[in-house]
Amino acid sequence: MLVKVATIGVVGIIAGSALATPINYGNFGGSTVIFQNVSEDSNTDPGALFGAPTVVADTLKFSPVSFGASSSNGVSAGGPGSIDITDGTLQTTIVARPGNVINNFIISEKGDYTLIGSPANAATFTLAGIRVFVSVLEVNGVAINPVGGSAVVTANNSNLGSGSVFLGIWQGTVNFNVDALLAANSISGQATKIQVGLDNQLIASSVPGTIAFIKKKDVDGITITVPTPGAFALAGLGGLLAARRRR
Repeated sequence: MLVKVATIGVVGIIAGSALATPINYGNFGGSTVIFQNVSEDSNTDPGALFGAPTVVADTLKFSPVSFGASSSNGVSAGGPGSIDITDGTLQTTIVARPGNVINNFIISEKGDYTLIGSPANAATFTLAGIRVFVSVLEVNGVAINPVGGSAVVTANNSNLGSGSVFLGIWQGTVNFNVDALLAANSISGQATKIQVGLDNQLIASSVPGTIAFIKKKDVDGITITVPTPGAFALAGLGGLLAARRRR
């Protein structure tokens, strides 16, 4: 894991070329959407961090086995320096199946962390966060000039200043409103194709005599869910029923 950093940030993109070759896991069909070209990359680690996903209904699930950061006695797991950063990115294009739309999507992540040792010191800490980038590519099935938005969530911000924590639980959620993004750009209609990218970081830092460790859960450590949307067909059906009532 890459350790040398000049400043500490909750979430950000680390400068420099990616150490890993991007991994494309392919397409995954959900109930009302298709997750296309699901891929991951990393600026800090040479291997896969998220791993191949599975899909249940309209939820894309990742169960990482090696997405963690640790620092012990003032030395990070990756080498010289006290700060260990693990940074991974995910990308996918989400396409609504015919008759469906994408009103919003939810990204959730969870894991555990440990802060132990003496003295109690806020310089021994763990952080977790996600930065999400969104581009709407189609509205009502028609391609548009892409419009973009972003969101940031801090899932964990803990330190040893208040005492030791063993296997504390952390979690974070981003609920991105795609309808609101379109409205903010004065675009009527609803999204049927979007591109989603997320940059996910775990950070651990320690001072002598202390340990900081943070990791994603092995099961469903991060998920992307598209809630069941309103369907185009429902609008048409509603109009048809109203017309029949008038007769």
